[in-house]
Amino acid sequence: MKKVLLAGLFAMSSVAPAFAGDVQAHCEAYQAEHGGEADCSCIAEKAAGDDALTAEILAISTPADLESAGEDATALAQSCTS
Repeated sequence: MKKVLLAGLFAMSSVAPAFAGDVQAHCEAYQAEHGGEADCSCIAEKAAGDDALTAEILAISTPADLESAGEDATALAQSCTS
């Protein structure tokens, strides 16, 4: 269940400052490869301005990373999944 709820989370390998558009684009790329139901624009909007949360989200690049995501990232994904 957690995997389905969190599949909207994704990662990119760089740690450059992220903007909402970057987060959304990479979320969509993660979902294209691994599947997912979360609303990527919602994730991007809610992560904006929270550098730690954004970094945590962007550190997720595989389903294994997704399974070990922290509570904040998990709650964010759940809040953006219908």
